[in-house]
Amino acid sequence: MRASDMCMMALRDLKRHWVRTLLNLIGIGIGALAISLVLSLSTGLRYFIHHQVTTLADPKVMQVFPTKQSPLSFVTSSIIGRLGKPPRKIDESGGMNPGAFNLRYFKPSEITSLKETPHIARVTPGVLVFIDWIALEGSSDRFEGVCIPEGEGFKMDIAAGRGFTENSGREVVLSYKYLEAFGFKRPEELIGKNVVLSVTKCPLTIGGTVGLLERLFEWLFKREIKSDNIRITAKVVGLVKHSLLSMAVFVPSRLGLEIARYFLDDPSLHTKEKFALVVNVTVDDEKNIEEVRKAIEKKGMSCITVEDRLGFLLGLFFIVEIGLGVFAGIALLVAGLGIGNTLVSSVYERRQEIGIMKALGTRSGQITNLFCLEAVLLGLGGGILGCVIAFVLASIADTIINLTFAEGWGGVTFFLFNWWLPFLTLAFCIGCALLAGAYPALNAGRLDPIRSLREE
Repeated sequence: MRASDMCMMALRDLKRHWVRTLLNLIGIGIGALAISLVLSLSTGLRYFIHHQVTTLADPKVMQVFPTKQSPLSFVTSSIIGRLGKPPRKIDESGGMNPGAFNLRYFKPSEITSLKETPHIARVTPGVLVFIDWIALEGSSDRFEGVCIPEGEGFKMDIAAGRGFTENSGREVVLSYKYLEAFGFKRPEELIGKNVVLSVTKCPLTIGGTVGLLERLFEWLFKREIKSDNIRITAKVVGLVKHSLLSMAVFVPSRLGLEIARYFLDDPSLHTKEKFALVVNVTVDDEKNIEEVRKAIEKKGMSCITVEDRLGFLLGLFFIVEIGLGVFAGIALLVAGLGIGNTLVSSVYERRQEIGIMKALGTRSGQITNLFCLEAVLLGLGGGILGCVIAFVLASIADTIINLTFAEGWGGVTFFLFNWWLPFLTLAFCIGCALLAGAYPALNAGRLDPIRSLREE
């Protein structure tokens, strides 16, 4: 039997039982649809996370802690990774207790040691800054803002104006979205104007805790409580490119220190004796990150790089991927059982036909191949149907998402169809269909032609 004859016979039988064939195609199509959407969503979100982290974060900046274990690795290993396990003995030389972080200020000798490390170009304190609101000078309209000091590891991709200089004091670089918020159309209309930053004192003491509760009360009940507050006037010198940091208010290091000391009510903060709980280390070249990391760890300290943060986020997302993949696999498994049932029924219904084919000289292997071919055609057809529908639904979903909650993000692709995705989905569908049809196909090849011809 020629391959072309075998294909014609397989297509003829599938067409003869078209309702059953259609139901199997729909079943396989649903499985392929689920797999395609899960894989495309997974690929799209991974690309989105990687793109945003690498776009917003400066790869040459790392956060260094004076303890042997960084808070990020502590959370993953000591809390998430040890749920339900017996408590571990704390390493007195640098271990952490899950009930409280043993963070401390850097010693002057440690800062000196960091500055003397090869390939480290800059060491600055990690500064904690918060602002209540930002407004144009002379305007009563107040806007929300996230204050980010210079050197904290975020990129400032300047779209208009300039960045900070060594002598920058009361200057700010704003997110491009403030242009729209303040009612301007061109960057030139905003650059050069003054803005006002409101900062409320909130020291890390018992009184500071009370202050936090008061501000929470104010937010919940919309009532204003008198508190220590200053207004800082700063000049807008630049705007950064569009990004998800639409509320970013970048300030130079000098202004960041001023805000942090007032916010925490501690004039001695970030001095030589009380440098910081965490420092920002800028490496001269991105390729030297690992060498600097090893040198820092030898000094008994720990660090977090952009890749560490990226790996942490992708690690959490991997758990979600597993769950989505299980549901997609179940859908395809159900479709595979349907194909197996269809081919078992087909073998039983065509026993006499199989007997005649064997009596005319068709070999057992050819009969088995014929039924396997039918399974492959069902898997291929269902896979193509599922991939096409998945692509259409993904395109519609991306359009809706970008027109609703992702509006203003600059067009984001959450469902990313790489070139390999359709081929992988089709191969998986065909493999499942072939696996489901293997048993009935082998049974068809083993039928006794004499017994089959005697049956009515």
